Amino acid sequence: MSSLLLPALGSSPLSHGDIVRYHAGSAGQQHGIIVGSTPDNEGNHNLTPFLPPKPQQKTPEYISDTVVKVHPNNVAPTRISNPKLASQIANQHKQNPPSEVTRSTFPVKGSPNAQGRGLRGSPRKTGGRM
Repeated sequence: MSSLLLPALGSSPLSHGDIVRYHAGSAGQQHGIIVGSTPDNEGNHNLTPFLPPKPQQKTPEYISDTVVKVHPNNVAPTRISNPKLASQIANQHKQNPPSEVTRSTFPVKGSPNAQGRGLRGSPRKTGGRM
C-alpha cells in the first residue's frame, strides 16, 4: 500500500536550472527556471519566469527582476535543464536583487498536487450530474 502513496506524496526534487511549468494566476500556465537548489523554510524554491516566446525565438527571455516562490508539488517538470543560465540569473540577482517576489500557490496541470487531488490543473467542479 505504501508504494501506491509515494507518487502522490511528493515529486522529484527540483534542481538548479530545471525548467518547469507553473500556474501564474490569471495568466495561467507559464514556464520558468529554478534558480538555486535549496528551498526556503516553507519548502518553496525560487523560480525566474520566462517571457512568452516570440515566433522563431531560439533562446528564452526571462524576467530578471522577478522571483516566483513555488512549491515543488505545484509545478510540472519539462525534463529540460539549463544550470548555466540559472547560474547567470543567480549572479544577476546577487548584484541586483529582484524588485518583485510573488508566490504561485495553485498546482499546474501535471503537477503532483494537481494529480493527487484529481484537479488535473483546474478547480474541481461540484454539483450537477455527470
